[in-house]
Amino acid sequence: MGSLAQSNNTLVFYMGLKQSGRITDKLITHGLDENTPCAVIENGTRKEQRVFQGALNTLPQMASEAESPALIVVGSVTQLHDKLKWFN
Repeated sequence: MGSLAQSNNTLVFYMGLKQSGRITDKLITHGLDENTPCAVIENGTRKEQRVFQGALNTLPQMASEAESPALIVVGSVTQLHDKLKWFN
């Protein structure tokens, strides 16, 4: 996990909602800043898609609001959401 917890990486976790607390804890424990941007994407690429954005330390809360199927994305790439959203 330590090699994954680098600020220049983009991490994607498939079907990780139930493990979001553990993912958060492990990434922070291994050195990733708790303020690293992240997103939970529910029903990605569908009209009913919902995106929750925040910092890594808020990931468990965002995950609790989302429904499966969902992706967890960790990294600065999530800050492009407002620029790239194609459903609006």
